[in-house]
Amino acid sequence: VDEDELYWKRRGRCEELAWAHNFSHVISQSAQCV
Repeated sequence: VDEDELYWKRRGRCEELAWAHNFSHVISQSAQCV
């Protein structure tokens, strides 16, 4: 059970980081357009 919990915590963290990276990428792209 502990391994499964760690897996989901790690997965959630990775998705959070990926979202933040994608968000900053979109911001930089829109800044270039303007």
